[in-house]
Amino acid sequence: MRPFRNASLCLALLCLPAAADLFNHKIVLVGDKGAALGGAFTGLADDATATYYNPAGLTQIKNIKLNVSAQVVQYQKQKIGIADGTDIPYNSFNFSPTITAFSQRMGNWAYGFSIVTPQNDLFTGEQKIEGAYRDTESNKPCYESEDNPAPCYTKLNLSYYDVSKTTMIGPSGALKFSDNISLGFTLYAIYYTELEKTAYGGWDANFVGGDKEDMSRFHESSVTRQVNQTGLGGTGMFGILVRMSQGFSFGVNASPGSLVWVTRTEEQRVLEIKNDSLSQPGQTQPIRTKADIVYSLAGEEKHTETSAPSLSLGVSWKPVEPLMLTAQTDYYLGSSYAYTGFTPEDGLERSGFESFTPVEKRYTIRKADVVDFSGGMEWKVMKGYSIAMGGYTDFSQGPDDDRPASWDRNIDYYGGTLSLGMDKDLTESRFGFGMAYGDAAMTHFKWIKTGGGQPVLQQNPATGGVARIRQNFKAYTFGIFLSSTLKI
Repeated sequence: MRPFRNASLCLALLCLPAAADLFNHKIVLVGDKGAALGGAFTGLADDATATYYNPAGLTQIKNIKLNVSAQVVQYQKQKIGIADGTDIPYNSFNFSPTITAFSQRMGNWAYGFSIVTPQNDLFTGEQKIEGAYRDTESNKPCYESEDNPAPCYTKLNLSYYDVSKTTMIGPSGALKFSDNISLGFTLYAIYYTELEKTAYGGWDANFVGGDKEDMSRFHESSVTRQVNQTGLGGTGMFGILVRMSQGFSFGVNASPGSLVWVTRTEEQRVLEIKNDSLSQPGQTQPIRTKADIVYSLAGEEKHTETSAPSLSLGVSWKPVEPLMLTAQTDYYLGSSYAYTGFTPEDGLERSGFESFTPVEKRYTIRKADVVDFSGGMEWKVMKGYSIAMGGYTDFSQGPDDDRPASWDRNIDYYGGTLSLGMDKDLTESRFGFGMAYGDAAMTHFKWIKTGGGQPVLQQNPATGGVARIRQNFKAYTFGIFLSSTLKI
């Protein structure tokens, strides 16, 4: 009759709906041609966005260039089935500037400066679950009898809001080492923010004789959780571009990884109201007890998050004059980081929502090695106009969480792009769109119904805690990108 206290112990997935996407790399395609070719730009890198894809390519630029690119529309849609006919939606819809890049060549030297936003997500969602039920045992409050012909009721409401953004800013430099070889570097400072707000609440009640003003038993709980993270750090990359005859070039872009110092604060509030006795004669409201619990980490918790080295290898080839082909492989080495969170004091499975005295614990997050692939083509249909197509994979790096009840979300995307480019005397511009489809999986709770029809969370018989089931689901993304480059 009191499923909500147990339910408040087990909503791990609601804590981190968008954070898992931080372990994918191409949710937002960056740049002008880079986005149009599905990210396969390391072997070409012939515009101002080379500062991000391969800084060695800056030596190819003929003019002073200022590029501004953005995802005018960025939409993601996912949903997870938690019971028959009941899904939890994950939707994201926002505007995301991807890069602003300036570059200039001076003889054999070139330099640039860029502001990049490779990750910018805003996820929101809300779900309501309710049901009427009868207990199957005569000693239970909801057992049907002459004195209690009305059923009991259960209602659940949950909502979440999650916004995360990563911005990188820094200079680039390049040297044309010979007629065929160029070297370059980029140094980026990183600013990262994430705000998660999740609320869960609901009630169950037994109305005496069907009268909603006279409750023999009543239990209501409301759990809210807020996590705020701010990070400062840095990263860098080193690029090589080798240009050969017949329009063939080969590029390498390597990064030693990134290091970000994160300040993390977490607060949870639990409000419980319950009534376990019949109303007394003459009373208009039932007797209730109320508990309001608030707890947070002791001050601001600080930790470091690292990404391991990565390597991109790309080629570009012009087999005939109007056609250009590109291909690329990206390798991301696995890494790990740790943070301080909560765990139940009685040793039950960790959920992310605890309605009892918490104990601080150090958790370790590990990211797996992944290899991504991308390729594209551009065809000059007439003077000043071109059409580009691209495709890519985006495999998730994890995370693999060592908590007993891990959220452990993985999404593997397969995407494509189509765009139109226009090259004028003083400007270059491009308009296009991209779509991606994802196979995803998450360790997740699941709602079931008791013999009498009451919605409850499936239990783990071995631990007595909430069971978590590996569930597969589909993810979709759609984006419209627009870029403009000023040639001076």
